[in-house]
Amino acid sequence: MAIAENKSDQIRLNAEKGIKQPRVNTGMNRYPSYDLTKPQDERAKSDTSKKDAAKQRDEDAKIIGKAKKRFTAASKVEAMNRKEGLEDIAFLNGEQWSQADASARAAEGRPCSTENRLD
Repeated sequence: MAIAENKSDQIRLNAEKGIKQPRVNTGMNRYPSYDLTKPQDERAKSDTSKKDAAKQRDEDAKIIGKAKKRFTAASKVEAMNRKEGLEDIAFLNGEQWSQADASARAAEGRPCSTENRLD
């Protein structure tokens, strides 16, 4: 089904298929450009000035700085858990000997046999 996007589409669709479209006028705006619930003098005050914009940027910078500090703290706390998780994945993939043990056994001419029952 065709949808009229502008007045010429509305006229064309009406002529072609007899589809009646609602009349478009300026009163059909869904939201007003400013808050009508406030008195006129308060609406004039609500315009943001350069000082307000600078204050907002400072507040945003504080929030972002706090978020960065919290992320750094969380990543430090989780670092050991992530490292152990990577080791577990490697163990599951068959790397069950540590590098030091494997090299020591290779120097002695002994094999590093693994029986992977985890798969």
